[in-house]
Amino acid sequence: MTFYELLKLFTYISPFLIGTTIVIGICYFKFIKREYQLLLLYLSICLISDLISRIIGVIYNNNLIIIVIFSFFELLFFSIYYQLAFFKRKIWVYTLIATVALIYIAWEIVDLWNVPPSEFQSYSRVIS
Repeated sequence: MTFYELLKLFTYISPFLIGTTIVIGICYFKFIKREYQLLLLYLSICLISDLISRIIGVIYNNNLIIIVIFSFFELLFFSIYYQLAFFKRKIWVYTLIATVALIYIAWEIVDLWNVPPSEFQSYSRVIS
């Protein structure tokens, strides 16, 4: 086994740990606080996006669009999570800012269908 094959095996640690955490969280779901139950949902989103990006990467040899799609769902989740977990009442300015950011990311997803993979800039485009 070469060093690079060993490093490739290490990439499977992340979905294994997230999956293990989800299984443990489901076993203790009714005993944990609501905030932690919602974070369990976030971990599920992370695991699903990781698995989908691996499958799309194998099939199409390009999974860069998943970065932007994941950022959309991540911003959506955390904007709802902060409203439920930290604020006693709805903050309309926060909701407006989150909505504008979600519209921007949705526009980026539509716009990226015309961008070839060699010109894709993953960290300069999404702001979440």
